[in-house]
Amino acid sequence: DVVVAEGSHPTWSLDGKSVVFVDGDSGLQIVDAKASAIPKALRSTGMSITTRMAPVYTNANAVTFWTGWIVTSDGGSAAQQRDMHSVTVDLTTFGLVVAGAFNGDRVGLAHDQAIAPTEIALSSDGRRGVATWFTGVWLLDLAGGACARIGDAVELRHPAISPDGSVVAYDRADGHVYTRAYGGVETGQSAGQWPSFSGDGTRVGFCREHSYVLRGLADGVEHSYALPEWLTLRD
Repeated sequence: DVVVAEGSHPTWSLDGKSVVFVDGDSGLQIVDAKASAIPKALRSTGMSITTRMAPVYTNANAVTFWTGWIVTSDGGSAAQQRDMHSVTVDLTTFGLVVAGAFNGDRVGLAHDQAIAPTEIALSSDGRRGVATWFTGVWLLDLAGGACARIGDAVELRHPAISPDGSVVAYDRADGHVYTRAYGGVETGQSAGQWPSFSGDGTRVGFCREHSYVLRGLADGVEHSYALPEWLTLRD
């Protein structure tokens, strides 16, 4: 138990040796997963970006994340891109590349509204996502720009997406976890909240009162790990 820095949304590297997280200023930092390691900010010249959310390792040397407005400059006049973007940062050169973009009107906002979603998750290649705005919960095709609304923000909660982007999961107000094939139909799973996917996408894990549950998506077999009654799980 070592306090490294103020932050949220820690994301493991593919080799399990480092962690990228969102710091208190909505920037990204990387830190080795060992005692006394010092975090290093992920910064780059030539591109200024706003809020960073949902960092995910695209490969061993790159992290993709969501952001709103981007200001680019070649040393002369600056240009603002009033879209929402997925941006990839190279962990060796710290260079930034825009991977995908979409306008606010794709998710029920004004055309130039690049406001942060309340919740968002990205697939491991950064090409697909699921996000929540007050306009609803939306499937995001960050590579092609297409978006699809799948429910109300007050009804579908804690959205997650499988590493390959083929399935999304969420819990509803009825206290149950549901999955939905990307662009497909909804399937009820089991009682619980805060779902997430295994690395191979074959299982979904979620919290259920005083236990953590792993459930196979193909066979529905559950493994429950009980915890003391005073310990309530979330996130």
